[in-house]
Amino acid sequence: MGNNKKHHLKRPPLNQGKNLKVPNEEEGSTNNLTPHFSFEHLQKGFKISDCSKEQQQQLATRLEELSSMTWNQIILSPRHGLGLETISHSSIKPPTEEFKDKRLLSIRFAAKNPMVGFRQGRVFYFLWLDHNFSVYSH
Repeated sequence: MGNNKKHHLKRPPLNQGKNLKVPNEEEGSTNNLTPHFSFEHLQKGFKISDCSKEQQQQLATRLEELSSMTWNQIILSPRHGLGLETISHSSIKPPTEEFKDKRLLSIRFAAKNPMVGFRQGRVFYFLWLDHNFSVYSH
């Protein structure tokens, strides 16, 4: 009666399931993913607590906006809007020796105040919240 073949379900790799796939940077670009943000490298004098209350509110709003975009959308946005720009290490006034192998990026967070850091995969690591325009020459 019918087919006696056993059907085996193919097991998905451990890094993915029905509704989840963990990106593998070796597989390609993370530009189609939304950004994640990390404050673990914020430098003294340029932390959230050094910003005015208004700048802190604008930072929260900007992070909410950026979190709903992909890296491609951010890259293609105007640099003084929701976009980003590359900043050379020689333009940065605070020491950058610890991060010399990183490509420094600037994203505006409060009016034209930039948050400067680096991107690794989909994560943007903040180094300086330039609340007083003293991190680099504008």
